[in-house]
Amino acid sequence: MFYRYIYLMECFLEETFDGEYYTSKFRHTSSLKSLESLNQTQFHLVLSLSKSAVESLHDSVNTLQYNDMLQKEINRHKELFNSEKLRLEEEFKHKNLTSQNDLEALKIAHKTKISEIDRDLKLARSELGISEFAMNKMREQFDSLKKHSEDLLKVSLKEVVAKQEEQHQKEILQIQAMNKTMRESIESQARERVTQCDNQHKEATEKMRSLYIEQELKLRKELEKTFNSSEKGKQGEQEFEDIVKQYVSWPPLVNMSKTSHGTDRSCRIRKCDTLFEIKNYSSEVPSKEVEKFQRDMEEKQDYPMGVFISMNTGIVGKKSGNFITVEWTSKSQLLLYVNSFYHHSSQDTLAFIDMCADIAWVVYKEAREEPDTCENTIQLQSKIENIKVYVDNELKRMAEFLRMLNHDKITMIDTITKQNTTYTYHIKQSKQALQSMIEIILGKVEDDVETPEVVEDTSKLKKRSKKSTAVKSP
Repeated sequence: MFYRYIYLMECFLEETFDGEYYTSKFRHTSSLKSLESLNQTQFHLVLSLSKSAVESLHDSVNTLQYNDMLQKEINRHKELFNSEKLRLEEEFKHKNLTSQNDLEALKIAHKTKISEIDRDLKLARSELGISEFAMNKMREQFDSLKKHSEDLLKVSLKEVVAKQEEQHQKEILQIQAMNKTMRESIESQARERVTQCDNQHKEATEKMRSLYIEQELKLRKELEKTFNSSEKGKQGEQEFEDIVKQYVSWPPLVNMSKTSHGTDRSCRIRKCDTLFEIKNYSSEVPSKEVEKFQRDMEEKQDYPMGVFISMNTGIVGKKSGNFITVEWTSKSQLLLYVNSFYHHSSQDTLAFIDMCADIAWVVYKEAREEPDTCENTIQLQSKIENIKVYVDNELKRMAEFLRMLNHDKITMIDTITKQNTTYTYHIKQSKQALQSMIEIILGKVEDDVETPEVVEDTSKLKKRSKKSTAVKSP
């Protein structure tokens, strides 16, 4: 149990009890360090004495009984102190006598143990001498037995060797005869086997040669295809760099081909770090390339925008009107997929990418900022998701507008080209007619010269008009 008492007094502050001892706190103006040599009982005695003295002093400060009572109390405590002192001295003498008796007993036991060890040591030494003597005797007997056994072994070996030599001579003659016949049969079989192996080796060589030639042709075709694809990809990347230099004022594109999880090129468009993946395929770009691009963007989370460009063909799964598709990653990165870059206006497409860089940077920056509270975090995420929806819709609308603009541009160029052809034809016809008229007037030609027909073939004009009207109404 733990008790604590707090008293609002001038001197006493508080007191705690841990089940065995009390701990008290007092406020006073004089040091109590002189009482540090007292034990707990003495200290309590001093406090009790002081308390009794102070109470007696306050009760009878003006009477003579105070001095008598104080003297009696002092004498009583002196008697208690002397009796406690005598008891402690007797207890100390008793413990000192007990410790001396224990020390004498230990000394006697130690001497007894040393004598026993000396006796055991002498006995062990005598036994060691006896064992050494017995060991020497056994060594001498072993040497004599060894010499005798070696002599017997030599004699027996000579007899066995002689008998074995005779038997071996007979066996050798038999083996030589058998060996001769076996060798002749083996040689004939070996010659047949060698001939058969030669034929099989020739057949296997021819098969291996034909397979090698076939595999070499396949590898050569694959290497040429890979080389052409690699060179074609490098050509497309270089052409894209040249187009960027021509139409926009971006910093030079950085080659990222040797960077881990890097794309083909990177560029810092104002504050927006952007990655470019450029594909120059003759067929549609497969989905595995798109997945690789998305993995690279996940690894490069410090890039707010990524642009996947197919120079000539579409991208599998990323076709929106056969032009631009927009996506957002979980880290608020803007991904643009540009289909058939060469089939649209390069200047307009790069202007669209340049505009998207500012949008991507603002959304990415807002998503990366750390709000003060959890509630602010939820509100910010909600705002960012709403912004993404609006931005996504506007970017899609802008991509569709660029597609329509490019389509109308091509239509108008085609119409102007056809009109220019028609006007040129009419001008040439008028020129020829005027030249013929001048020559007739000046008498440089005969009067019966036929005037060139200026009428244009109406069937051609009708076909041209139909084509132009079909183009203008998409």
